Amino acid sequence: MPFIRRVLQLSAAVAGGVYLGFSLGEPPSNHETLLPTIVPTVAPPPAPVHQASTYRPKPSTANDYILQAAEGYDYYPTSALWRLDKRRKNFESLPEAHVAIANALPTPWSQKLGIARDLAHINGKLLRRVADHGLAHYNLSREQNVLEFEGNQDVIEEIMGHIQRDWTPIGQKERDEVFLPIMDALQKAIPHGGKVMVPGAGLGRLAHDIAEKGYEVDANEYEYTSILASLFLQDPTTTPYPNSHTLYPYILEWAHQQKSTSPFNPVTFPDVIPSQSIHWIPGDFLTQVTGEGVYDAVVTLFFIDTSENFFDYLQKMYRILKPGGVWINLGPLKWAHWAKVTPSAAEALSLAELVGFEVDHSSHRTIETGYATRPEFLIRYVYSTQFWQARKPL
Repeated sequence: MPFIRRVLQLSAAVAGGVYLGFSLGEPPSNHETLLPTIVPTVAPPPAPVHQASTYRPKPSTANDYILQAAEGYDYYPTSALWRLDKRRKNFESLPEAHVAIANALPTPWSQKLGIARDLAHINGKLLRRVADHGLAHYNLSREQNVLEFEGNQDVIEEIMGHIQRDWTPIGQKERDEVFLPIMDALQKAIPHGGKVMVPGAGLGRLAHDIAEKGYEVDANEYEYTSILASLFLQDPTTTPYPNSHTLYPYILEWAHQQKSTSPFNPVTFPDVIPSQSIHWIPGDFLTQVTGEGVYDAVVTLFFIDTSENFFDYLQKMYRILKPGGVWINLGPLKWAHWAKVTPSAAEALSLAELVGFEVDHSSHRTIETGYATRPEFLIRYVYSTQFWQARKPL
């Protein structure tokens, strides 16, 4: 464990004694009781500077990436508590009169910080279970993280938001906006089942919905943080029934809020038990998905603009499709900063034709949708996603 992390954990534990022990109602029955009030016997030490180390080893093998993902889940409570402690210090640096005014709110500001700390511990317990399960699945242990790969906390927070989008009724509207056009096109193109590849599958809800319609589904995902969460949800020993788990994804997000308690809203999931028939293929779509003429359909949702070289994606999809197989796409053209080519929608379709696809231009349309929209937030991002279908000639 890096030295700075050990210092952070010590600081977070000691600083935990300053909150007021207020909790937002009773926690769900599947969680342990919120922490009791803690009274420190000594003043907490100064908080260390929270910064990235000057050198971070880069994962080079699949096991490295798995260990890094598990470390990200493990480190969530320390990171969250450090950020909340910084927020508390900023609040307490206000003039005494202003602190008193803020603490006269219906939910006093100091109590909000205490609530957030309690919920960070609850989140941390479940996220550690995800890491435990993932390491056991791949027959790895934390002791093997000898290079001390550090997980990305932004990714962990995104995962919690994506759980709400993919596996709760809250995300149903967003899912319907993008899943229904895909399912309609797939069932018309291949009405009697077949083998489907879903690259960039994330937490697997689209793959699940396709599998539930009788298709054989391979789900490919590059990010092991997502894969560990998906395996945890798919395993009946860890997720035995719907709504087995509860998280509080937004405890650190206090901006753009209508109500003071909105950041503390629980998310209970999954709304359905994930399909056991999905076959996961971890890693890079270009290298880990193999074979020629294997799939009846490739379904890309919020995926193609993640490419470094869009031509590689086009050629890969063309290669793995059977003759007559269909490519169904829905997503934005946000193109990552590492992209070497950033075509427009019209250019993307022309390039697909040049690679060999027969593009159904009548299918091309714009579908407006949000992505992982947070309930009760005062801000919402809307994508003008592009939908189209193309076939590999017979």
